[in-house]
Amino acid sequence: MLRTLSAGLITLFLAAALPAGAASKSDPALDAPPSGLTPTSVTLKQVLAVHDKAVGRKPNARNTVRETWSFTDTGLSGTEDLARSGTDYHSVIRTAAFTQEYGQAGDKRWHRGPNGFVNATTDRDEESFFALRVDEDAADPKNDVTVAGESADPAAYVLKIHVTGSRHPEWAFYEKATGNLVRFEYAVSRGRVATAFDDFRTVDGITQAWHVHDSWWDRALDDDYRLTAFHAGMAIPPAEFAQPANSSMPQGSDVREKLPVQFAFGAAIVRVNVQGRGLDFELDSSMRESMISHDVAEELHLDNFGHAKTDSKGRQTEYWTRIADLQVGSQHLKNFAIHTAGIQYKVSQYTKVVGVLGYDFLANYVVHVDYVNKIVELIPTKYFGSSKPIENGLELPFELDDGVPMVPMQIGSTLAKNVILNCDMPFTMVFGTFTSAHPDELHSIFKNSQEGSVPFADSGSFGTTIRIWPAQVDSLMFANMNYQSLIVIATDFPYSSPEGAEAMIGFDYLRFFDLYFDYPHNRFFVVPNKWFYTMTKKAQ
Repeated sequence: MLRTLSAGLITLFLAAALPAGAASKSDPALDAPPSGLTPTSVTLKQVLAVHDKAVGRKPNARNTVRETWSFTDTGLSGTEDLARSGTDYHSVIRTAAFTQEYGQAGDKRWHRGPNGFVNATTDRDEESFFALRVDEDAADPKNDVTVAGESADPAAYVLKIHVTGSRHPEWAFYEKATGNLVRFEYAVSRGRVATAFDDFRTVDGITQAWHVHDSWWDRALDDDYRLTAFHAGMAIPPAEFAQPANSSMPQGSDVREKLPVQFAFGAAIVRVNVQGRGLDFELDSSMRESMISHDVAEELHLDNFGHAKTDSKGRQTEYWTRIADLQVGSQHLKNFAIHTAGIQYKVSQYTKVVGVLGYDFLANYVVHVDYVNKIVELIPTKYFGSSKPIENGLELPFELDDGVPMVPMQIGSTLAKNVILNCDMPFTMVFGTFTSAHPDELHSIFKNSQEGSVPFADSGSFGTTIRIWPAQVDSLMFANMNYQSLIVIATDFPYSSPEGAEAMIGFDYLRFFDLYFDYPHNRFFVVPNKWFYTMTKKAQ
């Protein structure tokens, strides 16, 4: 039973990451109703009934569809083939250089990423249904829906929709004359987006818009979708929705190889080479995909394949690009798909981190992280074919959720089953999913919490204002360690991706083990290290 990590370190982290007054104020314009609404006597039931009739739903009809869309997403052109049968579906999204696939069979969802690796996922898929994303929000019983009034242009009844878990309301315009959904407004962090639906056609008894256009506050960000083929009511084999095998095979390594690496604040910073240029990338097990700095992508002239690099004010936008040859040690990842992001910071006078190596790098090898000796090592997969490939190794229960590793951890007397394994995060955090359900397991150290922006990388929530505070837990059990009277960072923020994540275990507790990421065999091992035994002796 071990005691570790001081409240002083946590307080220092809070002061740096969440300075007083850092919280952004909510913009009232994001919650305001559309202008020009007038009162109406029509009821919600009447609006939805007219809409259902317009769409042409038939209760006993076979609920199967095949459709093809063409789209332009912030300048990037592509197509999507989508097959649906009830809640089962399979989408194939193709752009100039990349293909991604999403699917669901029964209650099992899956995703194939741009580098070809396939994983089960619990996340809600918003990519496959982006053009259709608002069709059923008003009819979903989980949402709070009311009649807000009616508008003159377009002549429509307007519903106010509070989607469960969303910060801002949505506004749906149902045309009086037809019952069709013709306009939709919703808010994101920087402003409002207005979606227009037109070119309504009826095919196989289903009426819908064959053209959808998103108008953002900045026209450089606009999206456009056109339905090019649609059929309904056919038989679709269930096998079409099942999770497929990987289309990408691990690159592998012929010999054990120690990578050029240094450690800073617990994070492993690996030296990579692109076009003869040495770059520093962090190894981050919590990231689904690898990332590279916008500025470095520009300097290397990496292709954006038509996607807008900036908005009209010069602010950078994120896009997928490709590195022809990403060299890590003696290993070469060819045509490696990577995402641009605003990531760039100095950890020393000579080291500037400009990227992240995530799941799509780890999945190619057995990766060994040794905190004591400051080593990151690639190990040939042939050495991990047996059930016990490492002496004194402990294989932990482990699942990949679309590339994000999830392990169990006991917090106090409660078992948290969905804990993100993050070898890049300095401290362990407990999220709102757990803190709201088990408040008695966390004892606040200070009376007042601080506010600030989410300090970790989560594309769906980075920058969101949250409450955060240091808290003490009576015990924390991970692997074969039982830590006592520990300090963790607690928040009321519900981590959004993967959904249901209860906590994130970081370097402060992982440092007592050697870590072995054996993704090619879908396994994760830990081995107690020198620090583990030193702490054990101190606790005795």
